[in-house]
Amino acid sequence: MRDSIMQQLAQARTPQDSIPLMYHLLDLSAGNTKGEEISRKLIETAHSIQEYDVELDAIRLYSNTVLSNDSLLSLCLSKALRVPQSNNRSETITFIGINRTSLSIRTTSESEKAKALQELISTYKQGQTGNIYEEILQLYTLCLYLAHSTTGDLYTQYLEKLKILIDQLPQDGRKAIPTLYYTQLSIIYTRNNEYEKAIKATKETLKIIHRLEAEYKKQGRIYRNYDVSYYNCYRRILSNYRALSTEEVEDYYQKIQEIAKRNSSAKKDFATSKRPQLYYMMATHQYAKAMPILKETYEQGKKTGLQMQYLQYMIEAAKALNNYNTLLQATLEYNTLLEEYNKVKAAEKYKELQILYDVNELRAQNSQLTMEQQQAKIEWSRTILRITFIAITILICLLTVALWLYYRSRRLARRLQHSKQKLQSEQQVLLQTQKDLVIARDQAESANRLKTLFIQNMSHEIRTPLNAIVGFSQVMAENSKGDLKDEMSTYAEMISSNSELLLTLVGDVLDIAKMESGEITLKQQLCSVNTVCNMAITSVKHRIRPEVKMYFKTDIKTDYTLFTDPTRLEQVLINFLNNAAKFTHKGEIVLSYEIDNTSQKIIFSVTDTGIGVPADKAEVIFDRFEKLDTFTQGTGLGLHICRLIARMLKGDVKLDTSYTQGARFLFIHPLR
Repeated sequence: MRDSIMQQLAQARTPQDSIPLMYHLLDLSAGNTKGEEISRKLIETAHSIQEYDVELDAIRLYSNTVLSNDSLLSLCLSKALRVPQSNNRSETITFIGINRTSLSIRTTSESEKAKALQELISTYKQGQTGNIYEEILQLYTLCLYLAHSTTGDLYTQYLEKLKILIDQLPQDGRKAIPTLYYTQLSIIYTRNNEYEKAIKATKETLKIIHRLEAEYKKQGRIYRNYDVSYYNCYRRILSNYRALSTEEVEDYYQKIQEIAKRNSSAKKDFATSKRPQLYYMMATHQYAKAMPILKETYEQGKKTGLQMQYLQYMIEAAKALNNYNTLLQATLEYNTLLEEYNKVKAAEKYKELQILYDVNELRAQNSQLTMEQQQAKIEWSRTILRITFIAITILICLLTVALWLYYRSRRLARRLQHSKQKLQSEQQVLLQTQKDLVIARDQAESANRLKTLFIQNMSHEIRTPLNAIVGFSQVMAENSKGDLKDEMSTYAEMISSNSELLLTLVGDVLDIAKMESGEITLKQQLCSVNTVCNMAITSVKHRIRPEVKMYFKTDIKTDYTLFTDPTRLEQVLINFLNNAAKFTHKGEIVLSYEIDNTSQKIIFSVTDTGIGVPADKAEVIFDRFEKLDTFTQGTGLGLHICRLIARMLKGDVKLDTSYTQGARFLFIHPLR
């Protein structure tokens, strides 16, 4: 059929001949994307021959297919605006405006909705505009915003006010808006259990459909099919079966079945949703047949917002069938939903009261503002008289001030010239100072580089003879005989120990110089924490006193692998252990670590039973060259280096002041 009409359209001689054929194609394409293209062609064809009613009808049909695209809805509005003024044009513009508002509300924030709602109610209460279509758009917009805040009494009150306006629409300008309104009204009444009102609203929709169907048949639109519209209306009426007689229930159900037999879309809904069968069985008390359908379609009810309705049906059917298990389960679920529903209703009522309060407060503010404006006008009239009297006095004063300013400006000009010369002189001084500072900075940087180079060279020059001294002293000790051998071994150990201290001093100074100049780069890699800790213990163990025990202990069952610079990690631990060895004369020194997964850190600790550190010195000891005991060997650089390394590794070192049996130093290292 479609191909045949397409051929006829291709052979049409005039635009007037093509319009009925386009309508046929449009009616046959209902529900698919081909209808959009035909609607656009019909709009332009009708406009070209000034068939404005056809053009507006096509615009409304096209807008119904692009409800989710504001750009295309805006295009529809622009095409409607080019049509000469008429009731049909006004209705079409209003219809598109309602659809655009409905779309924009979906993306509007709650605060913006509340603000817009207050303004809409306030504007509406200010009075009529004189244009019924503008008033309908204004009130319909208000209802759309209310629908997103509440569906209670306030919403239905405004819907009923909207009905009064819609009933006043002229016959040649009421083709689309009433259908849109009565469909929405019926759904709201059904949701609020006002069954008779819901049926009445749906019957109004049926009247409109009957009228449109008869009108289109007169126009020769034989393919225009309203089966789906009739099906939806009959199903909506049947859902309010509590307000229907037995004969009406049978009649509407039979009509639904007849439509489902001849229309594929209705047939699909009838077979899948099973809502008509369910309404009919509940209305005719066929509870045994209704129960399986209820259980089958209950999940669908959750998606379509009919969950509470289905649970009510299930409770009613279970009571009639004495099915106490189902009754108990359905009642419990219904009570849960009812509690939520009551909360929602309470929230809606609160919103209604808040809206009314805000609007009344806004009106009161407007009244107060009006009174203030009137009072201001009176005060202004009085002020005019004063101003007239004062103007002459002010003019005289201004002339006097102008003369004084003229002489003053001449004095200021002379002063400014003098200040300018002084500023230029100071500027030259500042420029010379800036040059001197640049030279001083360059000299300081050069001196810093020379300092670092000197320290590096001195380190090399000192290490070489020290290593020779240690080596030869060990050779002398090994080659001694008799009683001299023990004595020489002792001397060799003293030489070795002091040489090691001197090398440590040189190394510390060199490390600080490199760290502060940024020359040291970290070589991070995965390493075994246990291995690093054991190496640190081995490096320091020979320095402890005989009465002191030094060991590594951890509660971690498996060896932990850490991404870090193992050399710098070991250096921090060795410095901590050396520090503990100096000040612990008896007892023990324990190196351990634990993992804090909450803060994503690994915490190393060196705990000793030595003399301890006063709590007020917890931060001071990490300063450069800081020593609490000036008689103890060391430069006061070890802990300062530890802090520098820790910060390079994105960690920190500190003294645990809660430990009082000696000293406990902590190295906090990030896990990543």
